[in-house]
Amino acid sequence: MLACALAASCYLSSSHADPMGSGTAYKGWRVSDLHIIGVDSDTADELLKGLALAGSRSLFRVKRPDFSPTILEADLDRVQLHVARHGYPFATASPRFEADSRNRSVSITFDVDLGPPILIRDITVDGAPEHLRSACRTAIGIPPDGTFVDEEVNAASDRLVDLLKRSGHADAAVAVDVRRSGQHIVDIRYRVVPGPVYTFAGIRVEGIGNDLVPLVERLVALPIGVRYTPDVPDAAAGRLRRVGLFRQIRLETEPSGPDGLILVCRLAERSHRTLFAGVGYWSDERFRAHSSWEHRNLLARGRGFAARAGYSIFLQTASASLWQPALLSPHIRGDLSLRGRRENEDAYDVRSGEIEVGILRALAGSSSLRLSLSSSYVDIRLKAEELTRTLDEIVGALTIAKLAWTRDTTKDRLFPRHGVRTRLAVEWTPPSIGSATHFIRTDVGVAFHRPIGNDLVLATRLRTGLAAPAHGAESLIPHKRFFAGGSSSMRGFKRRQLGPLDEAERALGGETLLEGAAEIRFPLMGRLKGALFVDAGQVWARREIKPDELEVAVGPGLIMLTVIGPVRTDLGIRLTDRSDTQPRVVFHISIGHPF
Repeated sequence: MLACALAASCYLSSSHADPMGSGTAYKGWRVSDLHIIGVDSDTADELLKGLALAGSRSLFRVKRPDFSPTILEADLDRVQLHVARHGYPFATASPRFEADSRNRSVSITFDVDLGPPILIRDITVDGAPEHLRSACRTAIGIPPDGTFVDEEVNAASDRLVDLLKRSGHADAAVAVDVRRSGQHIVDIRYRVVPGPVYTFAGIRVEGIGNDLVPLVERLVALPIGVRYTPDVPDAAAGRLRRVGLFRQIRLETEPSGPDGLILVCRLAERSHRTLFAGVGYWSDERFRAHSSWEHRNLLARGRGFAARAGYSIFLQTASASLWQPALLSPHIRGDLSLRGRRENEDAYDVRSGEIEVGILRALAGSSSLRLSLSSSYVDIRLKAEELTRTLDEIVGALTIAKLAWTRDTTKDRLFPRHGVRTRLAVEWTPPSIGSATHFIRTDVGVAFHRPIGNDLVLATRLRTGLAAPAHGAESLIPHKRFFAGGSSSMRGFKRRQLGPLDEAERALGGETLLEGAAEIRFPLMGRLKGALFVDAGQVWARREIKPDELEVAVGPGLIMLTVIGPVRTDLGIRLTDRSDTQPRVVFHISIGHPF
């Protein structure tokens, strides 16, 4: 665009000064430091991120290339082009050297002289529809008499196109003219070509089998006769991605008549069958194996089936499930599941068979809501005397209504660098439906991930849970209690060893849980990363929170990034001594980040 050309032409017309020479005498020397002066600290920090001589940072060291005049020249060009695009095309950059001949190292300072800025005198918009002229001027958002910044000028053009398309002008285009009206002054003119206002006239699906076409049409849910807006194909593409049936999704528009648009869905099916098996060792569960077979279109029209099984010494599971996307609306998926489950804990055993029906509703903002109703036959055997004092062994029906709300704005689930994960789960046994016991249970958790600079990530987590017997039940059944301690919980304790224990060190669980954690993750070498963490938490037998009883642990972690996810080792060192029967140092091995 002409905005870019203006900055580039001004930049090319000047050259960076180099009164101290190109530093040829220091070729091959170690670069001990790099500074930038003459610009504000935020600009200097931003520039350093993109300079080769600045190197790459980890928590303990900075790795820089050996000095080379060629690298120096390229970095000076980067500095000058950056400030040129931000309104200072006449800027110059000069290097200064401080050499240490004994250690063959050199410290470099880039001295930037910004020179006079380019100022904007006038901004005009031509060709906009009458009813959108005021909105177009507002969308530009660049004040007259401000400094010319290439990125802002181009971003304003993008905002104009977006405004026009959201008003039905699907073919809208905007051109930018930047003209000098003085040595350091420019005028900006946005020339708008809106094109006609379109409405959606139909849909065409290409590239997939006929059995999936009705599903695609239902998921797209094209509003025929409604004015065009890019939100419609964008939302439809998101719904198509969620069903997991397609490896390629392209939604484009084609004219149909003078003011109609056909939405063309060009899709490519992925393999619908997936077979998975895995074994491993975790410090929490020791040996663990799991397998699954899935067919995402076994019964046609996106109706899929999955069978899964898992084994560890504490938990054995087997399940089969069916699901149908777009069940009641394009946003809802229905499912039916059969499960068998066996828990072998030190304090109790549970065996159950369950049938569950549920619906999953996709919400805005990376959120989803799931409602389900399950009916199971449970056999609960108690081993700990402390449990038998308040509980009888239970054999019978258990009907549970469940609500689960999740929101995940992280971009990478295996290696999150930024975003928030939030989860709310509620379980309740309705009194009007037969159950051998009754309870209500809530579990809320939130985890934040935030980058610090280029290489560090700060991760924090808070989780709280509250459960209680209900409708005449005297005590909470053991497998609905809260437990803490382990590689994905409070890392100062072994699995389930934080909270109420009996004399034999068997975990009894509790009705209240509170956990918090903070962790800094940083690069070490290649795919090897490090972490420093602090964890705090406690489980209370009754519905109460006593902050003075919180346990606190700190420690380091070592993370290896692999194709299956991060493999971690963590060393939890307990700072508190409220559980004097537990070890002060605990070692964990796990796959995946704890949060």
